[in-house]
Amino acid sequence: MRLKSLFTHTLSVGGLLASTLSASAESSSLSATAPLHAGDYSYYHPVTISAQETPTAQGLDIDSLSLATVRNGKLEPIPFQFEAYDALGLIYTGSENDAPQRGEAEQFDAEDKLVFMYRDASTERLPIEPQLEEGSIIREYTLISQTGKPRYTYLMQDYSPRSSVEYAPHYDPEKGLLTGSNYRYQVDGEDLGRGTHYSIGETDSSNLLDKALLELKSSIFFRMLRVNFRNEKNLTLKVKAAHRGPVRNNLLLEARSTFFAIPVFRMQMQMNAYDHAMNAPGIEINKPRMDRLIRSMRRAARWLVEPEATFFVQYQNFEHTQIKLERTSRDAEGYGVADGKNSHYETRLRQTFLPGQWLWFRHPEGTIMTTSAIPEEILDIEGLHPRILFEDEKTDEGLRTKIGFKLHTDSIALEEIAEALKLADRFFHDMKPYDLDGIFQAVIEGSEQGLYFDEILEQQNLDKATIQELFDLFHLDVDIHPIGTLIDLASHWPEGQSTTVRELLEKSGITPERANAFMGMFQIELALDDPIENPRRYTSEMMRRLFRGYRNKIKNGITIWTPTEDIDPDQFNHDLNHPPRVLGRNDFH
Repeated sequence: MRLKSLFTHTLSVGGLLASTLSASAESSSLSATAPLHAGDYSYYHPVTISAQETPTAQGLDIDSLSLATVRNGKLEPIPFQFEAYDALGLIYTGSENDAPQRGEAEQFDAEDKLVFMYRDASTERLPIEPQLEEGSIIREYTLISQTGKPRYTYLMQDYSPRSSVEYAPHYDPEKGLLTGSNYRYQVDGEDLGRGTHYSIGETDSSNLLDKALLELKSSIFFRMLRVNFRNEKNLTLKVKAAHRGPVRNNLLLEARSTFFAIPVFRMQMQMNAYDHAMNAPGIEINKPRMDRLIRSMRRAARWLVEPEATFFVQYQNFEHTQIKLERTSRDAEGYGVADGKNSHYETRLRQTFLPGQWLWFRHPEGTIMTTSAIPEEILDIEGLHPRILFEDEKTDEGLRTKIGFKLHTDSIALEEIAEALKLADRFFHDMKPYDLDGIFQAVIEGSEQGLYFDEILEQQNLDKATIQELFDLFHLDVDIHPIGTLIDLASHWPEGQSTTVRELLEKSGITPERANAFMGMFQIELALDDPIENPRRYTSEMMRRLFRGYRNKIKNGITIWTPTEDIDPDQFNHDLNHPPRVLGRNDFH
């Protein structure tokens, strides 16, 4: 069934805690064939499959579909949920959304997603012609992971059994309290951005959160006129509505900003709450959203002088907590310890120029790991000076541990950012598809049809020069021309003539080093000497992998994990950036 919309004042997201005892027996049996440990990322990975990835199910009635896997040779239902999305890429809740729903209500189509937990898939598989007592199999999903054997699930139609397991955390809108099995987060009233309590481990654990601050300082017109923008005074983040499912809760949020009591901007966004994590997905890059955002940012960049941005979280009850930052750990061994003393690692931490992909805390009550999908390249702009803020001091009030980052922007960076925004404004104004996903899909489909790259771009009202200019302004080391040559070459490769990855790249004017450096941004490795029997199919599949990599890296946003077991942050982050791939099989009808 499709999840029903629940508005803020009537939100009732009963969840995991209420059903823990009744669900535990079934939950343990789900992973009986190939258990995954709670220290592995795969244990926490939610699989999301769009309707577009399941052509045989598009347009079918949501209520007729369900998900099952194989246990001891028999089909068993597993927890799942269907989600509908609006035209801005946000969870669709009805009248609270700014944009209309994509696709038809109550049908699995358009941007609808099927969501379930990777650990619930089984290593067992049905035969090609299974004997079913009821229903039919629409699709077999094969999940290929680096951490083990392939796992399988089955999209069923008219199959009545449903799992009673619920993983999603409990959200109490009246108390502003979000409770997972290993964390509690409470907010001030309805403002999700003003946290008053965050604890991990047992529900009666100490509050670790002292305060969180986002502050923007800038001069306007003249250096002498300095103004401050602070989240506690100028920004609210209200829960407008929510969808609840057995796997996760999707909260539709509305951010409002004011300055001198004057509205500055209003924007809807989304937060996903899991049993062991809170996730703020990256903003969907699409035309309507960019039209609003870019114009606001262009106006701001035009008048600001030497702006500064500071963000930090100040912790309490944090003594003896171990602290590691991914970027610092590249050139400094060990970890920091919240003890009011200065160590070699903490000195290196303060000297870190850019944030890393993860920040890890080992607290006596448990582990916290924050991961980000924001590419470091975005911060590597001349005149933009990001650095880590870290304090570990003993005061009269006790130990004070503060960690965050600061950006100081000079006129060079402002001019460059303003120019990039100007071009981005023109780019999104001219583009034909609704969002960047549409451009990816157009290139993939066009290359499969044997179209030339220029023909594909012309259909989208775009040209190579505009795309290259956008790449250059945002410091992406990408040359659009050899990419076009590669697509043209592969699409019209002589039939029956094989080649290798290295040869195909070199004939396109792309060095293997440049190719691996670019693909490495999206955690994709090229096997340069592998043979290619069908260059057109290979290039199309490579574009699909790049598309999946882009979605994973850019759209994952920021996630705060609270695993029940200690984790290796390097391995966890590696697996996070190499999620299970989903393959489909059309043998079932």
